[in-house]
Amino acid sequence: MSICEMTYGNSSFLVRDLDMQLMFFYIHEEMLDGRYFFAGKEAFLSRLDFYAKGYAFGELHLGWNRFLTTGQESETLIVLLGNLIVRLHSKGPEIIREEIEAIPVDDFHFKMYLDNPFPVSRLIRIAEALIRMISGSWNQEMNRMLLLPD
Repeated sequence: MSICEMTYGNSSFLVRDLDMQLMFFYIHEEMLDGRYFFAGKEAFLSRLDFYAKGYAFGELHLGWNRFLTTGQESETLIVLLGNLIVRLHSKGPEIIREEIEAIPVDDFHFKMYLDNPFPVSRLIRIAEALIRMISGSWNQEMNRMLLLPD
């Protein structure tokens, strides 16, 4: 299992690529809700779907800056991630194995490594880190922080 670096501006953190792949799936699902407007929403959804399905295993560079071209779009993504955190909390402490198995992926590693219930807290930590990066509250000392399993 490899580690990928998630960056936004001058901020970054390190995370297991499979954890981020799962996160991209949930961001994609949340973005499908009609409440969120992004000028390049279709391209954004397409990129999220590409990574969520595992087409770029080991290399997950979303290019947030291309999709968040205005302050309003950054705020919209922060709201989306906040709503996603609430949705993740509602799942309880773990995402059950059956839910993970139902995720449409073309990456055999994904289901091979994620064959047990997945701790919701890991996805929430990723979402919180993304919110801090996008909002500008991520400080330089946090750069290259490693978000690993509990």
